[in-house]
Amino acid sequence: MKRLTGRELDIMKVLWSEDDSLTATEILSRIDDEKISIFTVQNTLKTLLNKEYIEISSITIVNKTNARKYSPLVSADEYAVDQFKSLFPKSKKDNPIYEMTLALVKSESNQSEEEMLNEIEKMIQERREEKTR
Repeated sequence: MKRLTGRELDIMKVLWSEDDSLTATEILSRIDDEKISIFTVQNTLKTLLNKEYIEISSITIVNKTNARKYSPLVSADEYAVDQFKSLFPKSKKDNPIYEMTLALVKSESNQSEEEMLNEIEKMIQERREEKTR
C-alpha cells in the first residue's frame, strides 16, 4: 500500500469520518484549511483514485451539473496497520505488532485495565471463530 501525502491523508480522514460518499465540494467544506482550493481537492481525489484508495461511488446533480461522489476503498484501520507494519523490518525474532499492542494497552488511560483486557479477550475469541469458519 502506498504511503499517503499530508493532503491525501486530510481528504481520506474526511471520507473515513463520513458514512455517506461525498462530492469534492462537500469534502472541501469539511477540511479545516482555508488555503485549500477546490482544484487542489479535485487533483488530490484524482491521485487517490489512481492509487486505488477511493472509488467513484455514484454521480449526482449539484446546481444543474453532474458531480462525482467518492467513498474510501481502504479503511482507516487497514491504512494504519499497513503503515505501522512498514515502520519495522520483518524479523522472526521480534514481533513489533505484539510489542506495540502491549505498549498501547499499558498506555491507555480511558478504560480500566480489566475492561480493556476483557475487550481484548473478546476480540481474540471473535478472531478465532472467524478462522474456524
